[in-house]
Amino acid sequence: MEKAQQIKEARSQSVPRSVGSGRIREGRPPPLPIRKPERVDSEELNKNVAAKLQPLEAVTKSILAGVEERKPSGTPLHKATCKDFTVGRASCSASSVVTLFPDRLEYKFSHSSQGRIDMIMYAKDMVSPELDARTLVLKFRVGKPLRHFIDAYDCTDPSHTLQLTFHDKADAAAFAQWLPGSCKVALQVVGGSL
Repeated sequence: MEKAQQIKEARSQSVPRSVGSGRIREGRPPPLPIRKPERVDSEELNKNVAAKLQPLEAVTKSILAGVEERKPSGTPLHKATCKDFTVGRASCSASSVVTLFPDRLEYKFSHSSQGRIDMIMYAKDMVSPELDARTLVLKFRVGKPLRHFIDAYDCTDPSHTLQLTFHDKADAAAFAQWLPGSCKVALQVVGGSL
């Protein structure tokens, strides 16, 4: 037992004992000098801020003008029930009420992957609007991409159109009466008269 005690003491003497956690302590960096705040000329600061904000004012006015332009307005001119909606390669056979306003058409489209979409089609964006008196199909194009139909509607392809079919000839005639005043290009009635 004495020998074991001697070995234990020899080992303990060969390893230096440290106080605390055993990590080597480094000195702390010297504290940073305290700076006195600089005196800022408030008039100069205001001029600089105004100069930086001036371009943003133009952007803000442009955005607000766009929002005002797209804000729903007016009372409905006519409402009709329609069916068999088409947007490019996408189609929907569910019926929906189509509401005609002085500047737009509004209706619901049941998209296969996106669900029910509120369609707001502005008359000023309609290209080549055409109403077939025999089939009661209103067909037109929009000259820009449609957010929910990126994969189905190509605005550069003349064969891609938006279509809706009226249930009633009287509704088609009412739309034919009211819609031409809103479109850039006059509505063409083909296939006879309404």
